[in-house]
Amino acid sequence: MVLGVGLGRRAEYDLFGEEWDPRRIARRYDETLELLARFWSGERVTFHGEFFDVDDVALLPTPEQRPRIPVLVAAFWPNRRPVRRAARWDGLMPVVDPDPDGPDLTALMTYYREVADEPGEVFLYVDGAGLTDARVDSYRDLGITWLASDCISGGRSTEENLELVRRGPPPGERPRVAPAGRPCDSRPMTTETRTAAAVSPADIENGRRAYELDRAHVFHSWQAQALFQPMTVLAASGSHVWDGEGNRLLDLSSQLVYTNIGHQHPAVVAAIQEQAGRLCTIAPQHVNDMRSEAARLVAELTPQGLETVFFTNGGADANEHAIRMARLHTGRQKVLSAYRSYHGGTQLAVNVTGDPRRFANDYFGEGVVHFMPAYTYRSYFGSTTEEEESERALRHLEDMILLEGPQNIAALILETIPGTAGIYLPPPGYLAASGS
Repeated sequence: MVLGVGLGRRAEYDLFGEEWDPRRIARRYDETLELLARFWSGERVTFHGEFFDVDDVALLPTPEQRPRIPVLVAAFWPNRRPVRRAARWDGLMPVVDPDPDGPDLTALMTYYREVADEPGEVFLYVDGAGLTDARVDSYRDLGITWLASDCISGGRSTEENLELVRRGPPPGERPRVAPAGRPCDSRPMTTETRTAAAVSPADIENGRRAYELDRAHVFHSWQAQALFQPMTVLAASGSHVWDGEGNRLLDLSSQLVYTNIGHQHPAVVAAIQEQAGRLCTIAPQHVNDMRSEAARLVAELTPQGLETVFFTNGGADANEHAIRMARLHTGRQKVLSAYRSYHGGTQLAVNVTGDPRRFANDYFGEGVVHFMPAYTYRSYFGSTTEEEESERALRHLEDMILLEGPQNIAALILETIPGTAGIYLPPPGYLAASGS
């Protein structure tokens, strides 16, 4: 879902007998978006603004999209304020002469790139008739990510239009015109959009060769090697992957929950290509602009007092270093970790892990003590409510700390939401209390 918003025209307000005061309407518009974003968080909201007063209200159900539903802002060019508003949200819907070679669209897109730290989606309405590949390329070069035309047209009957909706995106590798708010023919303007037709017989044959080489030479993690039959992935785009036989499948887990913005996202591909052209790698003892900027962005999100970032190669590496730092800083050895947790596959990290994958490498000398987690659905404490579960799990954790000796404990490690060990949410208040 995407929410398209705009200030509107005077005639629209006149129809409802409302006063046309653009500045006041713009302030109400911004306040509305701010309030909506807070409601979409799922948290209880208290808000007192110029136009709205809200006291301890939660909007249910909470949207599935995170961190919120994307907001695209309409902008009548040459008005610049709506373009700046679009830069603060997730994208832009230009209301302008759509000629890609004309001065208006070029000027608007140039200004949008100037004011947006990270330009978002740009959704442009065009006349789909006679839209050539060269014209589509011109739109892409300007930064347009979506094109839209009227789907319900051309003298088609209702049944014929419904068939277009059922049919979905057309085959082929080139971007296509998206319908005006309707699902038929919709397609983002990416350079790597694929369909099943894009997986050729040669790709499938290469995949079979890759499978043979994999089984002969690749050692996979967390698998009994002789019994393992891995899936071959020939291609990926957006939410889909193509398997070794050319079947298109939904990647419901986003691989290991790290491709949440989609496979082959053009912004990610372009950033990787640009950085590879500038500098492929640099040793950790040197200063680099990308590393410095990444550290700054992370520090903006961390609590006060945590302003420095130690970069590692992965999660297990990060946990190993964090525990080692805690032990060096405190002079203590013990680490507390929950059962039904996963913290990595290296020596200490797998011992800290609280699921059965640690059994073969479980060494008591690593100084790890496990405790029962808060898990309301299958409570270890006989709880019937989230409040009971939080209270009883915290009491259990406190008892474990007292019995192991607070003076001996260097660190407590917890996942905010356990992943591979079983996705379960801790009850409200548990994490905050655990940290204190």
